[in-house]
Amino acid sequence: MRDLRRAGMAALVLIAVGTPWTAYGAPSIVKVELSDPSSDGHLHTMQIRLSAASVHAGVVDFDVHNNSPTLVHEMVIVRLEKPGQRLPYDPKSDEVVEDQTRKLGEVSDLDPLSHGTLRLNLQPGTYALLCNRPGHFYAGMQAMLTVVP
Repeated sequence: MRDLRRAGMAALVLIAVGTPWTAYGAPSIVKVELSDPSSDGHLHTMQIRLSAASVHAGVVDFDVHNNSPTLVHEMVIVRLEKPGQRLPYDPKSDEVVEDQTRKLGEVSDLDPLSHGTLRLNLQPGTYALLCNRPGHFYAGMQAMLTVVP
C-alpha cells in the first residue's frame, strides 16, 4: 500500500512539474516582426514573421514590432473558417475587406521602428495575421497561426 502511495505521489509531482504554464492560464507569447525591403537589404518582399507557427488555445499575447525604418505597418488578426480560405480583397483599394472577415483585433498603424501589443483569447482553429495597408497584403505581409487545443 505504501508503494502505491509513493507511486501516486511521484506521478502527481511529475504531472505538476511536466505541465506547461499555459495549462494554468499564463498567456502564450507570439513575437511578430513586420518587415519590408527597407528593413533589410536582403529582403525582396514584405513579410510577417512569427516566433511560433502554433500555440495552445487560450490567452495569447502578440508582441508586434515594425522593423521598417520608413514604412507604417499594422497587424490584423482574422479567424479563418478553414485552412487555405481566401480572404475578400478589393483591388481598387488594394486591401482585404475587413468587415467581410472574422476580424478579432489589430495593432494598427505602427510607425517605423515602433511596437505594440495585443492580447486575445483564441479558440482552436486557423488564423491569418496580415498587414492591411494598401498593397502590403499581396506584397507578402501575411502569416498563418494555428491554435491547437
